[in-house]
Amino acid sequence: MGRSDDVIKSSDYRVGPFEVESALIEHPAVVEAAVVGSPDPERYQLVKGYVILGRGCKPSHELALELLQHTINIPAKFKIPRIIEFINEVPKTISGKIRRIELSEQEIKRKKAGKKRAKYEYFYWEFLRKTRPYKVLRHAGLDRASGKTGFLNPPGFRPLPE
Repeated sequence: MGRSDDVIKSSDYRVGPFEVESALIEHPAVVEAAVVGSPDPERYQLVKGYVILGRGCKPSHELALELLQHTINIPAKFKIPRIIEFINEVPKTISGKIRRIELSEQEIKRKKAGKKRAKYEYFYWEFLRKTRPYKVLRHAGLDRASGKTGFLNPPGFRPLPE
């Protein structure tokens, strides 16, 4: 699982960031990725991916959806990032290792300050409402046609009509 201080606890699941980062980096537009837990009142933490894009790639809603679809191949569905944020660089140690603790602290401060979102931050529930999620995510077993809240659906979620 890796270092214990890097482990994300989401809905009583333990998520190591390395498998999620590896899945993000496999996408051709991604140069580097870092994954941390983002504070959440219902799930304790949500898996959040910070993504650095390659030359010629621009942050967009469509690219964030593409990354979500790309990570669906992670065997455990609870590891799929629920938040994607495009950034220019990640904090690193002198030896070049990602300082996830700094990203986590930034996220906690932002949430405590009441800031809703960063400029290039995209949330999975936006995709559920704006795209026909059941066609996009059904093959991964992530659709929840019942509309019940739970692991995939936030409270107040109502599915789009087919």
